[in-house]
Amino acid sequence: MGANGMGGKKPPLLKWLVKGVVAEVFSHRPLNRIVCWRLARGSRKVALTFDDGPHPVHTRQVLDVLEASRMRATFFVLGLAIERNPDVFRDIVDAGHEIGIHGYNHTHDDLSGQTQRTLDIVSRFGASSSLFRPPHGVMEKSTGLWMLRNRMSVVFWSVDARDSLRHERKAAADSHDSFDQIGAGDIVLMHDDNPQCTEDLREIIGVLRREELQGGSVSECFAPS
Repeated sequence: MGANGMGGKKPPLLKWLVKGVVAEVFSHRPLNRIVCWRLARGSRKVALTFDDGPHPVHTRQVLDVLEASRMRATFFVLGLAIERNPDVFRDIVDAGHEIGIHGYNHTHDDLSGQTQRTLDIVSRFGASSSLFRPPHGVMEKSTGLWMLRNRMSVVFWSVDARDSLRHERKAAADSHDSFDQIGAGDIVLMHDDNPQCTEDLREIIGVLRREELQGGSVSECFAPS
């Protein structure tokens, strides 16, 4: 049997509690600069994040909603998508949004190499990044060590819109985390590669306004109030 006396498997409740405690501990400085699943609850901030872009159509729709709401966000971009849609990426940068790295081609092959390659691409636009999110939220230890050595913060999420899966009908329409339960310190995961994302973003912004929460980029939410 494992060290916990249950054959190495944690009961679901205990596993949930452990995950919650770890997320809470790593929500505070300086640990949140290494890896985080959520941000400190003390502020009224919520981080808005988008993966898998830039997309030739849907990213600009997201940018329009953010501009109308006067909110910044963090776009975890793919190097390959930037090369295919350089003008859209330029729009993200020119609008003042934060850039995070999501790899080059959304695979797990040599993620550290993919990250460096994408950082080089990003730099051609006068941008930089110190944030990384692994595809599917899965990362090998060697990748984590590379991020640590290169002072990259690994950013996961606490609220998953599951917009891409819902749009592709790979998940039920009501399978996403409840937007009504978004609270201070949450990191919201969306994907700017599908039309569902724009609808979700409008709904989420409505929740933020109703609850008097401030939407922003990851780094804005890192900053003390």
